[in-house]
Amino acid sequence: MRTLLLTVLLMMLTLTTSAEEVTTNNILSQTFTSGNNWTGQLSSNHGTGTIAGIDEGYVENTEAYSLVDDVD
Repeated sequence: MRTLLLTVLLMMLTLTTSAEEVTTNNILSQTFTSGNNWTGQLSSNHGTGTIAGIDEGYVENTEAYSLVDDVD
């Protein structure tokens, strides 16, 4: 009886602690241009979708995202 009770409790615990998996497409635009909220070394790239590395250069997205608000 004790084994049965422990098994049931363990199953209930497993079911209640399982989290729903949420996936999204890329939230950020992969077109690295100023019109898509990107700033920095935008002229140094291998096309609009591939950033080229330059010493002390950077590319930054200026759009504010919240995983709490935007993933749903």
